[in-house]
Amino acid sequence: MPQYRVTGGEITLEEILPPPAPPSLPPPPPPVVTRPQLLGTHIYPGLVRSDADLARYDFVQYHPYTAEDIATFGQVPRLRTLRPSIKVLAYYHVHGQWDWQADWATINAHEVWFVHAANGARILAGSGAGWWLMDMSNPEFLAYVNQRIVNILDTYGFDGLSQDGPFPMLSNDRSIWPGYNQTIPDAVITAWPQWAVGQIRSTRQALGTRMNITNTTPWIEALWLPNWMDTLFLPYVDGTAMEGFAHPYWSLSTEYIGEATWDWQMVQYQRKLDAGKLFYMLSGVDDYPSGDVRKRWQVFTFASYMLKADGRLAVYSWSDKGPTTVYFPEMDENFGASLGAATKIGGVWQRDFANQRVFVNPSESETRSRDGITLLPMTAQIVPS
Repeated sequence: MPQYRVTGGEITLEEILPPPAPPSLPPPPPPVVTRPQLLGTHIYPGLVRSDADLARYDFVQYHPYTAEDIATFGQVPRLRTLRPSIKVLAYYHVHGQWDWQADWATINAHEVWFVHAANGARILAGSGAGWWLMDMSNPEFLAYVNQRIVNILDTYGFDGLSQDGPFPMLSNDRSIWPGYNQTIPDAVITAWPQWAVGQIRSTRQALGTRMNITNTTPWIEALWLPNWMDTLFLPYVDGTAMEGFAHPYWSLSTEYIGEATWDWQMVQYQRKLDAGKLFYMLSGVDDYPSGDVRKRWQVFTFASYMLKADGRLAVYSWSDKGPTTVYFPEMDENFGASLGAATKIGGVWQRDFANQRVFVNPSESETRSRDGITLLPMTAQIVPS
């Protein structure tokens, strides 16, 4: 199994981009897409999902950590009988390891695999079920986790990996980063971007042709440098995920990201499509609001997604924290073929399909109108063409 060792020196874009491909024939035109939406969901132990529900989705992610998680992997063949085209991904978190996961005894026995504070203590992110920060410059650790991932994919027939992270950078700033129980050494913070790129490359090599999706596109610009880090990561992944698209699933129904952040997210969305990479968007709500309030955010986030949905690379997922399903009827609308790109007039975004029209008002304060449709702030409508 190939191993990757991080070496000294600053990683630059020119150093890590693969060489240009030799000249070839022009690619064939993309197929005509008549179902522009692609839908994704997660499977957790204890969450009962009917066949009719699971058959709706194009992408399914499993969380493979505890024995209870692993017991659900036998469902992978069943998913393919429900929807032959489905892509089933195994979730894994490389840069942080939990002490309740099935292979913790092996990890815990290798002290050099952990990042340590100045006092020699391991560094824990969060509290309770938080994860331990790992030294991704250690080639033995990378070889171990890469082999574990490959074994899981091979044993259970997954199509690829859904990797949570890695964070492109670290910080001791508690206002925007997870709280750590120790101060991260400056040397680790400085080296971390190189470690992150090295890990992505190493895992790409281990996976071969299997899908590699990383949760590395931030939901807000202040978190890190997406224009730099995404560019460095993209050659080694098939796509990236954004947790918090249009409305984060950790936010209350009374909260909103704001129009400026919504605009910024749409720019990131377009960047992935332009690069030919899959973009997996996760939206939701943290509390359990009334049906009308929850429906408002479901339609708003899904309509925002539909402004650029292409039936090939853009994937939408909704996640309630309340006791509800992750599906709502608008996800199955028969939109038909796209009639063109979305346009903005009077602050309202609109995109027309053969069977439906999508309108989105991302303003946090202004009621706006377009083409006979009036939209309150932070709302959207999907209407027949």
